[in-house]
Amino acid sequence: MMAGVSTGPILAPLLVRFLQEEYDYTGATLITSAVVLHCCVGAALFRPIRTDSREPSAEQSKTHVWRLLLRVIRGTFTNLYILKSPRAVIIAVSGAFTLNSWLNFIALMPFAVQAAGYSLQDAALCVTTSAVCNLVARLIVSALSDWPRFSMRACYMASTATIAATTAAFSMTHDITWLTVIMGVWGFGVGSYMGIYNLIMVHYMGLEKLTSTIGATFMLVGIGFVTVGPAIGLIRDLSESYSASMLVLAGMAAAAFVLWVLMPTAARCDRRKEQRQRNKSQ
Repeated sequence: MMAGVSTGPILAPLLVRFLQEEYDYTGATLITSAVVLHCCVGAALFRPIRTDSREPSAEQSKTHVWRLLLRVIRGTFTNLYILKSPRAVIIAVSGAFTLNSWLNFIALMPFAVQAAGYSLQDAALCVTTSAVCNLVARLIVSALSDWPRFSMRACYMASTATIAATTAAFSMTHDITWLTVIMGVWGFGVGSYMGIYNLIMVHYMGLEKLTSTIGATFMLVGIGFVTVGPAIGLIRDLSESYSASMLVLAGMAAAAFVLWVLMPTAARCDRRKEQRQRNKSQ
């Protein structure tokens, strides 16, 4: 799955460029939207197979939808209880910072390249370079994660630092060759980060708390999607500079790095809390 996610950015720039040349911007957007719409078909298949051949009535279907909605709402608030743990707070908040940082950066980057006077093809090359390095990093890190001496925290922090540093460096560079190189290093950082993204949650929170940690993390990530993106766009408009927006995104990744510096302290705090709870129960 980790490898498959990276193949999209490798092929997409080539496909989008072809579609824009053949069908202009509107046609390319409609075709790309139609392709993405197939995700709804795939998502609809993520359900248990019915063993009962009888079709549910219209009233039963409505009841099922309401029960499902209530279950989602209840599960959402239940997941938030995990944020009482300092470890979970660091994982969730840093994840929201880092994911929103690199997702907004990759959205801005092609426009920044074109604003610097380079072609759409140059921007596509930067995206493809980052995606190839992303794929390589995911495969390497995923394989190394089983090595006894492999430090997930060190890898995670190094990846976050790489994302922050390369995002800042990109904002200060104007030569297309160096921009492409920076995007390659940036892609390697993102790939290393995502290669152990779920594993780091298991490592610090355990399997029994994985679902709650993922739920709380992606709730914060989702809140970031609808707040950070418009804020970054506003900064771009007010400053009339992509560099200013990218430096803010680099700062978000740097803040995530600082949070992970505190993880050993958070882990000790949680252990003391769990020990007190065990003592009370005895």
